[in-house]
Amino acid sequence: MGDQFFRFSYFETFVNSFFLWKFEHLGLLNSWQLIPNFWDTVYYLFIYKIGFSMFAAEKMLFFIVIFISLFLSFIGFSKLQKLFGLKTEGMVLFLVTIWYCFNPYMLVLWHGGVYNIGAALPYSLAPLIFYYYHYTVFTTSSLRMRVTCVVLLFLSSFTFWLFAVLVFFLAGYTLINIVTNKALLLLVFRNIIYLTLLYLPLSGVVIFTVAHEYFNKAGGIDTAQFASFTVQRGGIWYQLLMLFSWGMYMVWVPRSLYSFGRYFLSVPYVVATLLLYELLIYGIYKQFSSRISSSIGRKSLDNKDKNLLIFILIFIVGIFFAKGAQPPFGWIFLYLYHNMPFFSVFRSADHRFGFIIVLMVSFMLFYSASKVKKNIFLTVLSVALLGQSFFLLNGPAIYGQNVNQYYYDRIINIPEDYGQVSELINNDDGGFGYVLPIPPVEYGYYKISSEENHIGQDILPKLISAPFIYISPNLGINEKTTTLLYNTIKNNNLNALRNLPIKYVILRRDVACIDCLDSSDEQLAKEFSLALRNETFSVYKIDSPSSLFRSTNVKYEVINPIKYKLTISGISNRQDLDFLLSFNKNWKLYLDINPDDSCAGNEIGLNPSTSECVRNKKFLEGDELMYLFKKPVFDSTHNLYDGYGNKWAVDSSVIGSSSELNLILFYQPQAWFYLLSVISFLSFSVYMLFVNIDLIRNVYMRLKEYSITTGIFK
Repeated sequence: MGDQFFRFSYFETFVNSFFLWKFEHLGLLNSWQLIPNFWDTVYYLFIYKIGFSMFAAEKMLFFIVIFISLFLSFIGFSKLQKLFGLKTEGMVLFLVTIWYCFNPYMLVLWHGGVYNIGAALPYSLAPLIFYYYHYTVFTTSSLRMRVTCVVLLFLSSFTFWLFAVLVFFLAGYTLINIVTNKALLLLVFRNIIYLTLLYLPLSGVVIFTVAHEYFNKAGGIDTAQFASFTVQRGGIWYQLLMLFSWGMYMVWVPRSLYSFGRYFLSVPYVVATLLLYELLIYGIYKQFSSRISSSIGRKSLDNKDKNLLIFILIFIVGIFFAKGAQPPFGWIFLYLYHNMPFFSVFRSADHRFGFIIVLMVSFMLFYSASKVKKNIFLTVLSVALLGQSFFLLNGPAIYGQNVNQYYYDRIINIPEDYGQVSELINNDDGGFGYVLPIPPVEYGYYKISSEENHIGQDILPKLISAPFIYISPNLGINEKTTTLLYNTIKNNNLNALRNLPIKYVILRRDVACIDCLDSSDEQLAKEFSLALRNETFSVYKIDSPSSLFRSTNVKYEVINPIKYKLTISGISNRQDLDFLLSFNKNWKLYLDINPDDSCAGNEIGLNPSTSECVRNKKFLEGDELMYLFKKPVFDSTHNLYDGYGNKWAVDSSVIGSSSELNLILFYQPQAWFYLLSVISFLSFSVYMLFVNIDLIRNVYMRLKEYSITTGIFK
């Protein structure tokens, strides 16, 4: 799986799991990472909790994803054959399913590391969703069918960048049907309203989480500011060739994205793709030519022909949008991208609309199979499958491939130098603090040993439990925070790092970066203590770094990324409380009416006026929903601290005669996330019970009959 999405440990999974805010980079919105990885997070938390290793987790996930893809796609296509009114052999169904799961688009997803459980659900459920959607929208269907449809939509909606494409297809299919048959308008409108009402109880958790980050960008920096459609080439021709990644045809060394990139413009690949289209065109021709004589005098097409024409039209639309802003009429895509809300989800146009292209090709293959001799169809499709997806089926696209001086991909093992650094920092129990790598390259080209290289995400944050800070505008990091750190290092004012909650600075020699911020051992040694040095890294520890909270006589505990407990002793007059994570208006202070005094033995003194309670982090404490209704304190005094952080002015006015102020700092939107999650998954459980009630009843009756017959329960 992709290094950025594959979790190495339970702790890494925990801190990046179901929180709208995460520790990284002095605090960062996490919604758009949380939702697409939701189902995979559930998997990792479970698999690591019961004791499986990282390597076992990776292998199991691979086979789970393969099973989901093949099984659900097969079921969906088998039902669609009935919808299309087509009769094909079982081998045809099997081979089309194989092509759908192992085509060039899937190669891009697998090789990019983004095809996990979350992505497999919308992709493999798409045929089944279309089947139920057609019946529930264009016919008078049963309540059970409608509920099944919304359940499938819910399961697919978490990976919103794929789900958006699926919605685009369903909307286009609906619109074309209405335009060509206006008599359907009232029926379709009524059924869509019905589906929407059924879907609403399920949808809250996804809609809220996606919208939360969209409307609460930290510091105004867009994490998706790189519009990858701008580097696409080849126009319509490359999309017809199913080259759904610019890395397939833009080859340079030693940083090629695909070690086999040149293959995609080779004769075998092009011939295989053209063979696939020839199979489609011939089948479509036979489908319509066989009806020419029978269509004379008929005013309209039958549903089978009409559906085929719609699939052809949507295929063409998919090709048009997949090319992005390239000619012809590229301005249409640009206009939508810059002016239509949420259209930025299609910033990787080929990655997104390639989904529609392969889905339509799969649908049309069944029409072709019904008109072409079975042996010819199977032979041609097999040749096309082998020619297009050899490298996916052969393995390098999945497990990676290193070619010296040409191509470097997945990490095969953890180098010893990396292990030494992670062991040093992970064994530090001195409280919460950040790690600052210099140069700050979070994604790039790493020479991880004398004979091994890696292109991808830096693996140090996956090995080290302390959060990292990368000075990069591509991560959504607060703009003011970025500016502060950038100027500090650029101007060699390293002593100013003591004013931030940074515990370690790692000077690395495993990465080359043009125009990146850099430093030297000589400069760092003047300010900080050398904790470790090997061939790859020099690790410096900042003595007496700033604590996460600043105030007079304050003790705090980090519960999780969105919750902190504080006690300020001896408070009388107004004093400042500083929170050194990136400013966000949603941080709220609440009175802690039941303070926990059980931190004896776990308390670390950070400086004369500040201490931290260091204990295991927690998901929940049971009071999270209370913050929906509880009134925050000192909210009017919440302001910007030092150009990037949070500051409140607190006093004893809210605690009467007591001199001890107990507070909870909570990221308030998280309470809404929890509430909507409860509603969504409670609704999901009720819907699943309703859909499967007959199955449950039958199982119960059989067990009852068996018990009566055998007397086993007497």
